[in-house]
Amino acid sequence: MTLANSKLDELNELAMWDGLTIQLRESTLAQGRPATSPATPTRSNDRAPAAAPSTQKRRVELLEMAGGFSALGPKTKNLVVAGGLTGFVLGVYYYTMHAVGGTDELQVAIDKFEDLKKKDAAESAAAAATKPSAPGSS
Repeated sequence: MTLANSKLDELNELAMWDGLTIQLRESTLAQGRPATSPATPTRSNDRAPAAAPSTQKRRVELLEMAGGFSALGPKTKNLVVAGGLTGFVLGVYYYTMHAVGGTDELQVAIDKFEDLKKKDAAESAAAAATKPSAPGSS
């Protein structure tokens, strides 16, 4: 299994070098310089035969598609990360609220406190009404 993986890794690396060679040649031709082949790393004799240019171009396209996130601009990367984090946080909040049962304990405590405050205010108003306001007046 590891032998197959190492061969696959070696082929992927060769495809990357071939893609870099193509890009370098295209950029030098666009600049009007003569295209010289860049130095490639030496490999053992079990190297795969060179593929046709269309196959090499296809390899480059596949490698670029596999890069995915690295092909995006910095602001786009930031938006993707922000969206992922926001989605994660909202998911945790939603899960937690439904796991707890959706009761808001703080709001229940505030409501009880306000009810007690109203009762105390009503009792103190009733007590003040029953007491005489001035001694000796009536």
